[in-house]
Amino acid sequence: MLVAWVFFRASTFGAALNLLSGMFGGHGWTMTTDVTNPARFPGRLWARWGVLFVPGSFKVESYDWLFQLIAVAALIALFFPNSQQLLADYKPALEPVQGPRLFRLRLSWSGGLLLGAIFWGIIRSFYHAAPSPFLYFNF
Repeated sequence: MLVAWVFFRASTFGAALNLLSGMFGGHGWTMTTDVTNPARFPGRLWARWGVLFVPGSFKVESYDWLFQLIAVAALIALFFPNSQQLLADYKPALEPVQGPRLFRLRLSWSGGLLLGAIFWGIIRSFYHAAPSPFLYFNF
């Protein structure tokens, strides 16, 4: 499904093929030095198989920040109430809801302002690039 969208978004057929080539590794792969170091595993395995790595222009020192973000998101998903549990106190409730999670959040104007500010900050962080034109104006 994702492959089909490339042809709608690309400006030319050649650009679409170039993008598809990149999606499937046609322009190379990016890996950290922890993975490609021939003195450590799995770099020893790559070297034994004859796979060679050249230094690239995109330097990634570590993915530790990504693992920390995933851990925080998992803790929030496991221990904080979901939207069904938040709205169970209000009528009409759509279906019976399991008991509250470890933490309980109360809906109030101050909590709404706080969550709204957090949401605005997250959405705002995604829009540093120039806007993309609407897809179907190209047809």
